[in-house]
Amino acid sequence: MSGIKKFRRLRVQWKILLSVLVALGAFSGYMVFANADSSVTVTVKSYKTILNPGEDSNDVVADMTGRDENNIVGQDSPDNYKPTERNLKWTVSDSNVVKFIVSDSAGVKPADTADGVKSPLIRAYKAGKATLTATYYTKIYGPDGSITYQQALGSDSVDVIVPLSVKFKATRNGVELTDEQKNEYHVGDIIEISSNTCETNKLFVETDNDKTGNLLKDGIVEKVSSDASKVTLKIVGGGKTNLTVRTADGDGISQLTAKYSIVSKVEYTEGKANEQGNSVQKLADGTKYFVLSTKDFEEFTDEQIPSNVKYPATSGVTYISDNTDIMTYKKDGSVKGIYAGVAKAYAGVGALDMNGNMTWANHDEVNVIVPFKKLGKDVSNMNVGDTIQLKTTANPTEITWSTTDNSVVQVDQTTGLVTATGAGHATIIAQRVEDELSTVYKQKNQITYDITVIDGFGISLTSMSVNIGETKTLEALVTNSPDKKDITYTVTNQPDAAGVVPTDTLIEVKQSDDGKSFDIKGVAPGIAHVTVSQNINGVIKKATCVVYITTPVGEISINPSSVQIDRGSSETVQVIFNPAGPTNNKVLWSSSNPDIATVEGDSYTATINGISGGSTTITVISEDGLKVATCEVYVREPVTGIQLNETTVRASMALGQYQLVATILPSGEGVNRNVTWTSSDTSVATVDDNGLVKFVKPGYCTIVCKTTDGAFIATCNFIINIPVETIKLDYTDEIMSIGGRLRITAEVLPVTASDRTVLWESSNTNVCIVDSNGLVEAVGTGSCTILCKSLDGNFTAMCNIYVKQPVTQVVLNTTDITVRQGQVFWLNATCLPENADNKIVTWESRDEKVCKVESDGKVTAVGAGTTSIIATNVDTGLTAFCVVTVTQPVTGIKLNSDYQQLWVGAKYAIIPTVEPYDAENKNVTYMSSDPEVASVDENGVVTALKGGSCVIEVTTEVNKLTAACTIDVKEYVSTIELS
Repeated sequence: MSGIKKFRRLRVQWKILLSVLVALGAFSGYMVFANADSSVTVTVKSYKTILNPGEDSNDVVADMTGRDENNIVGQDSPDNYKPTERNLKWTVSDSNVVKFIVSDSAGVKPADTADGVKSPLIRAYKAGKATLTATYYTKIYGPDGSITYQQALGSDSVDVIVPLSVKFKATRNGVELTDEQKNEYHVGDIIEISSNTCETNKLFVETDNDKTGNLLKDGIVEKVSSDASKVTLKIVGGGKTNLTVRTADGDGISQLTAKYSIVSKVEYTEGKANEQGNSVQKLADGTKYFVLSTKDFEEFTDEQIPSNVKYPATSGVTYISDNTDIMTYKKDGSVKGIYAGVAKAYAGVGALDMNGNMTWANHDEVNVIVPFKKLGKDVSNMNVGDTIQLKTTANPTEITWSTTDNSVVQVDQTTGLVTATGAGHATIIAQRVEDELSTVYKQKNQITYDITVIDGFGISLTSMSVNIGETKTLEALVTNSPDKKDITYTVTNQPDAAGVVPTDTLIEVKQSDDGKSFDIKGVAPGIAHVTVSQNINGVIKKATCVVYITTPVGEISINPSSVQIDRGSSETVQVIFNPAGPTNNKVLWSSSNPDIATVEGDSYTATINGISGGSTTITVISEDGLKVATCEVYVREPVTGIQLNETTVRASMALGQYQLVATILPSGEGVNRNVTWTSSDTSVATVDDNGLVKFVKPGYCTIVCKTTDGAFIATCNFIINIPVETIKLDYTDEIMSIGGRLRITAEVLPVTASDRTVLWESSNTNVCIVDSNGLVEAVGTGSCTILCKSLDGNFTAMCNIYVKQPVTQVVLNTTDITVRQGQVFWLNATCLPENADNKIVTWESRDEKVCKVESDGKVTAVGAGTTSIIATNVDTGLTAFCVVTVTQPVTGIKLNSDYQQLWVGAKYAIIPTVEPYDAENKNVTYMSSDPEVASVDENGVVTALKGGSCVIEVTTEVNKLTAACTIDVKEYVSTIELS
């Protein structure tokens, strides 16, 4: 033991000397590395993870285990090599959320780091999540106490949360709203949200409809302004939205999140026309109503009733029609007429109760007027015998049909089927029932069709429009088959607005061979009258068609054909017609994605507004000819930052290359993601345009990634090491016993490798465990492999270990026996447990003059006495013994007399002599062949009882040898009888 203490003392002295040499080496410019035996594990625990602002806590504790070869307190100190808290360094991920409270010569103050304590004092400041990290450094100090070398051995972290505190204020026209008023906001209300957030962890707001934080697409609320701890919102539309207020890092953390339900009053908007030109109006009593298209022969289409709801589909607004036979109201807020009448439309925020009835939080209502009008095709001329089905918007059960002249036209009064019966003019009347449609809303309840029935001559059209260069056909309607010469035409130009008759040719007319058709071609803009005449038996019948010659839209284009604008800005574009100055220059503008850009324009120009980043197509369609032109719009989203997938890379030269990936912020469309890559030292590593870093030689360099837009920069430090090439162990195959220890040493080559750290692992920890220094301990029987793997290059070496099962107990079949001299017997030794590997035992007699024992446990008693036979396991040295007592055997017995004559009442002692004289057991037993003649006791004393003879037999206890003495007993005569 004294030798071990000497060794340890010597080792510490060498360590102290080494520290001095290291310090000198550091001053001389040499690099010093931590001893490979140093390994410290840091575990950080927090007994309180939520702190209120201003609250102090020292409930975060770092525990250290392992060995620090550079921590030498003093010679023979029990604290040598133990991790020490003075080597701990604490850092915090966001010092605006949590700071350390430290003290120095200047007093107590907040700080971003804390050194030399296991449990630092921390103080909560602003809302957010902060990560506290404790890192243990092994250190070497110089003669002056300064640190000449340090290296991190281990670290651990824990998160601390400072809860979000939110103040919510709402105003209307500068007056703060009460809690009850907040249940129903109005458009224009202002909401101010303030919190305990900070610049590094700003206040963030989002809704179910807009997760971007900009709140440009929600439709109910819109962000007006914001800073680190305050957001101002404005109510911009009716409906319901769920508002989430949190810290930038608080997504999914309840303590950093607050939620609010925003319900805004839904209102129909008076005086504002929808896309079809219809608007909400009011009766004198204040009742709102909305009239659908009254244009005859135009089918009802989906229309939006103007309201303060911006995005109906996502506004949380419920739309209901009280009479779907008259009007339907869809989820997207559009109404569509079914049959003429009045139906009430409801729009608001509500929910169905358990009985299926709607309970409104707020709503508005308007009467939708579905007008009574003509549908199908217009008809003004018929030939005798023709039929036509007239249609209206009324429910067929609510209408009655009639005619003013049955001799000209007849009509089915219930279906509206019209039949031409004779030449002339008549009026078809459709009469609808009188109700509030006509009495309250002054809509017509009667419509008429003026029909001319031709029996001889007429023309197919009384007016037509034809584009310049376009040809249309006019038909002469005759009931006979006249010659071409009987049908003639004339063309006259109609005076213009100034009363001047154009002299130019406006149309060209070509009559067909049968005289019944006229092809009319537009030549110049204006109005011309084509009069067609037929001579029927001297009677001239005439009909005139007014022809409107228009300049058509040939082609249209948008100038410029592509634009790039910033989000929030606008750009004006121009529509160009070819040929210029078409008669009908009406156009319709649209955006393929209004979430990216919207457009508003007329027949000349349009304004494009950038909403969010991305690409969209602006389209203009002419009403005349449905000509289409497009303009490609790219809305630029400014770059706000850049991140790399790594900030520090330690790699071996053997790796050769490493791919860096840049993430440009923000995410989404419209962001210029072009970057440039550079290396601070191309002799160490180069980088291509795609961020692929190629290693040139060991060393250090920084890879810089810079955005084209905004010149934001992100860097990654590369430390390129000399790689490990081989690894070899000093043991490769070993046999151990349970509880045994073996230190395996790894040789990592080359010795100049930058990182020669290795990791140890056991393939079966139930058999062997291994620590970080290669010390193996056998804990169970069986086989396992100890793996040693280099951290650099993953090179592996193995040592196969077999742990044998030792004998734990030796048991003999008997532990105490008595035998006679010369007797032979066997002892059996059982080694436990049953699965012990080596059960061989050796036998030994402590006194071979008493017993001898052979290798198979055969024992021979050679002499009287006592000895122990010992069985010893050759593997463990465990023993068991049996105590053997050897007795001397009896070989013969003699008596002091073999015949005696006794008188009744006399006694005689038989004395046996047992041979040999040194026999151990000389015990004998006595027996009389006739106890009535003579008896014998246990001591051999014979008593004569009556006359007669008997034999006294003496038997040895050992071997049952016998000897005998004959006894004759004589009796005295007591009486004599004579006969």
